[in-house]
Amino acid sequence: MKLKYNSINAKNVIAEETEMFPQDYDDKNRPIVGINMIIDDERTMATGKYHQIFFKGVCVKYVDVTFKDNLFVNYETDFDVVKIYMILCGKVQISFGNKTQCIFDNNTYNIINAPATVGEIWFPSGAVRIVEINIMPYIFERYIHGEKYHNSLTLFLEKVKSKTNTLLSKQNLFITLQMHQLVTQIINCNKKGLLKKMYIEAKVIELILLQLGQMTTPNNHKTYILDKTDFEKIHFAKEILLKNIENPYSLPDLAKKIGTNEYKLKRGFKEVFGTTVFGMLSDIKMEKAIELLETTNKTITEISEDIGYKNPTHFTSAFKKKFGTTPKQYKKDLLES
Repeated sequence: MKLKYNSINAKNVIAEETEMFPQDYDDKNRPIVGINMIIDDERTMATGKYHQIFFKGVCVKYVDVTFKDNLFVNYETDFDVVKIYMILCGKVQISFGNKTQCIFDNNTYNIINAPATVGEIWFPSGAVRIVEINIMPYIFERYIHGEKYHNSLTLFLEKVKSKTNTLLSKQNLFITLQMHQLVTQIINCNKKGLLKKMYIEAKVIELILLQLGQMTTPNNHKTYILDKTDFEKIHFAKEILLKNIENPYSLPDLAKKIGTNEYKLKRGFKEVFGTTVFGMLSDIKMEKAIELLETTNKTITEISEDIGYKNPTHFTSAFKKKFGTTPKQYKKDLLES
């Protein structure tokens, strides 16, 4: 199984991945494999990092790269996949062999049937962060077996069987906070061996079902009220929250900081991320707590202070409400696993 990229700018092969999908990569007994690379390519003037995980018919790719100039790339594959394509940052335009085109803006995603084909990808200059989850078609069908099919999903599966390029959703949808969290858990998983394979596969399935739920609900195919400027302001507000979780801004101060009013901030946050400002802040704190529990030897009190809780008891209560267990028990389970 082979994936080849050719730079239209430089007129040469810039990448050829023959090991991304080994012939036996759908073997259920194959161990999970991870690849990490630093990107510093003079031909494409790209710098950044690349992370790949594959196991049992699934290949997860994470690319965090900055292009100094626009890059046009031809690609060619000799295998069939169902692809979850998520743009966490930046913009990408893709065309398939049948001239189907899809433009992915910042914080959008779609599910694509991509049989063996040729096509083009356009990366504008600047930073881009992409998550691709490539799944063998029969594995994808196995993951969603038993789910109640919506008409759009039924039609999509027919296209999968007929090996036709298609998008599950006519329009790309926004990546919700919960989807961001699942992607973070997949990319940053530090478990080993069989436990890692089981954990990541469970998170991939959870992500698929979450996205299918959003895509096949008619009310989610709506026209968003935010213009591009407001959309960027809402993402700026999220960045501010991430940098100030210990001493968060009040709603009026946060709105003033990003150059909007409180009403637009609240409505925009709900529209883009599917949660409130303080709902997101709570989720960010809990995700940070998980990270500290998994990667440091800090005490519960120290972690509580790090994420902005003055009282460890309040932190423990919030953690248990979110995850169904206490921080102490979570740490104990980690050490025993």
